[in-house]
Amino acid sequence: MEGSKWEEYIYWAHFKHIHFSQFLLDDFHQQLAIPKKFSEKKKLPDSVTLKGPGGGMWKVGLTTVGNSMFFKHGWQEFVNDHFLVENDLLVFRYNGESLFEVLIFDGHSLCEKEVTYFVKKHENSKTDNGGRLTKRKLRETSCDEINNACSENVVCASPEKSRDDDIIVLPSEEQVITLSTNNKGRKKLTAVRPLRSCRSATINESSPCDVQVQVQVQPVTKSDAEHTPTRRRGYSMQYVSNRRPITEDEKDRAMKLAEAEISESNNEGLLVVMKPTYVYKRFYVFLPSDWVAKYISLENQDLFLRFGEREWRTRFNYNQVRSCAGLTSGWKHFAVDNNLEHFDVCVFEPGSPVNNSFCLDVKIFRVVPEVALLTPVGSPTSGKRGRKSSKIVEIENDELLEAD
Repeated sequence: MEGSKWEEYIYWAHFKHIHFSQFLLDDFHQQLAIPKKFSEKKKLPDSVTLKGPGGGMWKVGLTTVGNSMFFKHGWQEFVNDHFLVENDLLVFRYNGESLFEVLIFDGHSLCEKEVTYFVKKHENSKTDNGGRLTKRKLRETSCDEINNACSENVVCASPEKSRDDDIIVLPSEEQVITLSTNNKGRKKLTAVRPLRSCRSATINESSPCDVQVQVQVQPVTKSDAEHTPTRRRGYSMQYVSNRRPITEDEKDRAMKLAEAEISESNNEGLLVVMKPTYVYKRFYVFLPSDWVAKYISLENQDLFLRFGEREWRTRFNYNQVRSCAGLTSGWKHFAVDNNLEHFDVCVFEPGSPVNNSFCLDVKIFRVVPEVALLTPVGSPTSGKRGRKSSKIVEIENDELLEAD
């Protein structure tokens, strides 16, 4: 081999880490092409792991179309979690097996996107789907492991008495203080704040420890455990508006345009005025139960939103106790992707089903037509209760969907 041929051979055959980069074009949301030269030189498995700048891991399946290979299954989750937008630059570092470490750069400034270093994700080895631990997992923290914490007046229950089928709902990663050992060899007990208001049950069964533990258990469905909105303490991603100051006339104009859309097309549309808790933080939007009962159905289910040529999967939840309904997980992606702002107005209309699920067609009437992208920030969260509601879904109570 001579010249560059020899160097190329050494690079691809013997270098442990190989890099490539990709700019995100307008069709990047569903899949991303791997450079042809890279896919030809390296034999990749059917699925790989993408490690984000913040250290989180995302499993992504690969697919081949013609002579091109793509990141496909799971790629959309990586895109949404890292707030990727068109023209962002991604640099991939391949470790030679199945791991890609990813650096993410803003396409305009060509500097790294700071927010991507604050994106975290639970691995399946730690939790199931990021927020649920089965009792079997919890029992791995044995009585021996918390023996040093007996002075806290807590105890383990006998493992043999626990049912494997029950699920204990835990909060997300930032709310769990895991068991750790300090420099003096002392172990710190895991501290968990319940995800939802639960009834308390004390376990007094005999065990090797001398203390008792209160286990808070609430029978919930797997679907509810994933999608029920909660009052969480800690930090979550919020957004700050960069829109110019708006006037009352501009707000009235957006409202009148939305009202005209409903009256002119049909009377099936639902007009919803965006609130800060819909578009900047917390991210769930309420829908009137009578409208939902007429055009959808009052049951927890997946529900798609269609705007333009794209569709977003969200989760619809209905609280029978409080007789209120709304969109929870997935709504955030829709709101952020479309840069919805306070006082913007959305009109929801029943649309053709997607994958046998209900779908709502959405029309957006912006207070300010010019879009100024939101700025993501990590901020402390706390629940605030309100009491107001109106015909056009001007609902102040952020927690109506929570279980009692």
